[in-house]
Amino acid sequence: MYDVHDFDAFNYAVTQLDTLKVVLLNTDTMRYFLNSAEVWPEDKTSVWMGLYLASFQIPGAQIRKVEISVYGGFLYDELEHTYYQVKENMRRDWLAYLSRNSLIVSANNSQ
Repeated sequence: MYDVHDFDAFNYAVTQLDTLKVVLLNTDTMRYFLNSAEVWPEDKTSVWMGLYLASFQIPGAQIRKVEISVYGGFLYDELEHTYYQVKENMRRDWLAYLSRNSLIVSANNSQ
């Protein structure tokens, strides 16, 4: 997760991410939340009221950039042009986990 919290995140290229302050998210924790995430129907729209910027890499594949909603429990995978939503019963824990890590990366950036 990167120390970017504004809508400029949509404009960052994957190649620019290595210039940003970062905190690594726990792989097992992210798998726990995202293994049961659901793809949004194409006709569903998103409302962004804040976001986190993150990336991930599947072994043997390119780095993928995602924007994660601060409030909605959803994320957008730019490579696939697809929205995913964390299951509702997991959403509170998902948002708390991301918020904690956002505070860590912001605190690290101010030092």
